[in-house]
Amino acid sequence: MIGPIVYDFTYAFCSSPDSLDINTLMSLFELWDGHTSFSKEQIINEVIFQLYTRIGVCMKVHPHDLDDYLEAF
Repeated sequence: MIGPIVYDFTYAFCSSPDSLDINTLMSLFELWDGHTSFSKEQIINEVIFQLYTRIGVCMKVHPHDLDDYLEAF
């Protein structure tokens, strides 16, 4: 996909409502080879954006996950 790699990282993180917490995010962030290009604050802001968009998708496509995404948001 053409675009910012941070989008792919955060999209993958938010692709399931399982383990959507700061500890999991930061553990994955440290393992990511490209993590030095971004601050932790930037990654958190990107995840907030992804969660916001996932909430919209959940409402139409898989509403059974909505509560979990809202809790993570």
